[in-house]
Amino acid sequence: MKCLREAFRELSRTYIIIDALDECLDANHLIRTLRSLHDMDENIYLLITSRHLEGYHGRLGDQISIYMQATAGDIKKYIQQSIKDSIKLEKAAARDSTLEADITDYVVQNAGGM
Repeated sequence: MKCLREAFRELSRTYIIIDALDECLDANHLIRTLRSLHDMDENIYLLITSRHLEGYHGRLGDQISIYMQATAGDIKKYIQQSIKDSIKLEKAAARDSTLEADITDYVVQNAGGM
């Protein structure tokens, strides 16, 4: 932590980006660490992505939250492109006319807005 503090003092602004906080094994520890980093210098900016985590909103002080959710159409486009990008999947889909629709339906039903 001391090393980070010294490095941050040399910079006019510091941006820290954490992706998928909800996948962190010890989110509480990471939040405390990020909070102490943020508290030590007003020129440290945090960008954190995560699924909604109960009890974490507001723990980093002033923050702006943006709620985003993939639509069924977004997921369908992603799956279609993924199948086109994979030789194996493209061949399998060519052999089975319902495969792409089956995959899409399954993923849309289980995505939870991901």
